[in-house]
Amino acid sequence: MQEGWTLRAFRVAMAAALVWLVAGLTAGSLTGAYHGLFAVAAGDPYCATLRTLAVVGVALLLAAIGTQANFRDFAQLVYPLMLLGGYRLLSDDLRQDRKTTLFLSLLVYGATLIALPRLRRARANS
Repeated sequence: MQEGWTLRAFRVAMAAALVWLVAGLTAGSLTGAYHGLFAVAAGDPYCATLRTLAVVGVALLLAAIGTQANFRDFAQLVYPLMLLGGYRLLSDDLRQDRKTTLFLSLLVYGATLIALPRLRRARANS
């Protein structure tokens, strides 16, 4: 069945709103748990790394479920979400003063960029 571009744009926009909510809740939960565990010793650079981890984790989740028929609109949001993660790296993670956290953020982001095409191709072939 053919559907118009306005309906498709609306579905992608609703999927983007849901993804934005899930990424925000994931990042907030991770940083909240981190601050709960380490209290005063918790530093902002590690929270920035956790938020980057949340963004790329949601992108991996979208790539994993995006090949199923009911979730095809989510697959279109994988690379825009990775662009958001790249923006986070440039604006937030690079400004932090800890080299360890920057290394971890770059490692997670780079590994995700390598894994995404393979994951999408493997899921499409199965």
